[in-house]
Amino acid sequence: MLKTNTQHKIKAFFQKYTYTLIIGITIMAVAITIALTLSAGDDNVLDVGTKPIEFTSPVANGSIYKDFSSTELQYNEALKQWEIHKAIDYVGESSTQVLSAYEGTVKNVYTDYLNGTVIEIEHSDGLKTIYKSLDNEVRVAINDKVQKGTVLGVMSTSMAKESTGTPLLHFEVQLNGLLVDPNTYLNTTNK
Repeated sequence: MLKTNTQHKIKAFFQKYTYTLIIGITIMAVAITIALTLSAGDDNVLDVGTKPIEFTSPVANGSIYKDFSSTELQYNEALKQWEIHKAIDYVGESSTQVLSAYEGTVKNVYTDYLNGTVIEIEHSDGLKTIYKSLDNEVRVAINDKVQKGTVLGVMSTSMAKESTGTPLLHFEVQLNGLLVDPNTYLNTTNK
């Protein structure tokens, strides 16, 4: 009988105060989280040796002709149509050097009518840079290891689908197979 009476009292207590207990525990957890967040500050961030990826400019001396856009349409004079432009186009002189924006391994070098001469460089963590509209005399080959700033070749007018009559570099960045904004990795002083 005593055991049943004690069980009944415990059951009644939890029925009466369950919501109060849950709310109290939740408030304490939120307060502790806020206190730990405020006390941590930036000075207490654990450095595990990683740093953000930062590209160097893929051209030695050129200017941006057409910037990346994933939502706004831009007019393509060569194809006479409006389109999304998921790359950065740089223009310059025919002798303007094209540089590797980041260290990696050359995975492909090819030439086709629409893209001109193309170099694809694979970097770590699913990142790839693609350089289109180079002169056909490139300075790297498949499986070459390149460093940031390695000369890959020079700009040309070889890319038919972006032809402006001026030498250009069509610079793309892929992350896990999807085109992403190269500006994410370019420092404004390195752009």
